[in-house]
Amino acid sequence: MDNIRSIFGNAVSQELIEIEYEDKTLAFKMNGYISNANYLVKKCIFLLFINHRLVESTSLRKAMQMVYAAYLPKHTHPFLYLSLEISPQNVDVNVYPTKHKVHFLHEESILEWYSSTLRFWCPEASGPAPLFDLTMLALDSPENGGTEEDDPKEGLAEYTVEFLKRKADMLADYFSLEIDEEENLIGLPLLIDNYMSPLEGLPIFIL
Repeated sequence: MDNIRSIFGNAVSQELIEIEYEDKTLAFKMNGYISNANYLVKKCIFLLFINHRLVESTSLRKAMQMVYAAYLPKHTHPFLYLSLEISPQNVDVNVYPTKHKVHFLHEESILEWYSSTLRFWCPEASGPAPLFDLTMLALDSPENGGTEEDDPKEGLAEYTVEFLKRKADMLADYFSLEIDEEENLIGLPLLIDNYMSPLEGLPIFIL
């Protein structure tokens, strides 16, 4: 982090989140820093190190940018610093004469994991989400199955928030859905290990 601050400044370092992960099945370890949804630049800054060597992965860059495109304004981009440790025999550096661009074993699975991870961190980093607002979004959606004869939406939203607060400990234990004292959602649901559901369905899930 100190090196990032020295080179890119405090404006970047203040908006970064540290991420770290190891997957023994895919035989890789990862750590790094990614910008949250509050940080915007006109050009993507993507620093990728594989086995401590600065390289370029077009597929990984595209995957990262696609995820951020859902959270950042049009024509703005993130800052990403990722360090990936992979068994040397699983890395192919011979796809480009300068050996700067690489491919690696289990690339598709690792890309899928990165995308799922970013879908979690990007919205979470942009700030807590009020449960009442999420519930109102769900009640306004045609997917909720409500009718005009139902009770006022505000009352239903308040009831839902109170119910979720009472079940907060259970939701945290079983689904990693974390609710703070101010009735904000501060952690997204983890339904299946290493899989993050599409975030556009989050309000309906809350309801």
